[in-house]
Amino acid sequence: MNLWHLGYLEILALLVGVVLFAFWIWALVQATSLDEKTRGKWVVFIALTYVFGALIYVLAEKVVLTRQRCSEEESVGDSTRS
Repeated sequence: MNLWHLGYLEILALLVGVVLFAFWIWALVQATSLDEKTRGKWVVFIALTYVFGALIYVLAEKVVLTRQRCSEEESVGDSTRS
């Protein structure tokens, strides 16, 4: 198959595949920066489940970070009220 004879859908599919692969690699790299307790679990999970695992990781970490920010804001709010 010659690359120059690909149609628009094939080129779009190739680009989507490259973007998903880059997202998967990015999630793996981000997971390696976690603490030792959860790092191994996330890396194995993402490696075995490809993009689905990467998406679950990103969404789960966003929830964790949001909860941490809310608890920090509450603690700052409590200290300013005193």
